[in-house]
Amino acid sequence: MNWFKKAQQKNILDGLSPSQAKKMINRIIPHDKIRGTFSDDYWLAPNLIFTAFNTAGLDWSIISADYKNDFAGNPIQKRWEISVKYLTKSGEASEILFPVIASGAGTVENPMSQYDVIAYAL
Repeated sequence: MNWFKKAQQKNILDGLSPSQAKKMINRIIPHDKIRGTFSDDYWLAPNLIFTAFNTAGLDWSIISADYKNDFAGNPIQKRWEISVKYLTKSGEASEILFPVIASGAGTVENPMSQYDVIAYAL
């Protein structure tokens, strides 16, 4: 979607209370498509979530993305911190922050050879 169309698209969260907005975000996350383990090099499952956010027209961004390492320095988890912005019922700008976490489910030698994903706006 180009920037002009995105600018014209209404944010479906606008006018909702914080709890309603979180509930809507959790409905948009394609939980049925991110169940189980994945073994790809391009983060398919998190990208399915990000694509769903774009399709829904959310005003969202990744504010950080970091790896968590084990004691030997090997990555065991990748975490994206997500920001979703919207306007409350009273018209005030609001933001919901939550993580998308890919945890290693592979071998001891290479934990990230497979991963599972958790994403939930609390």
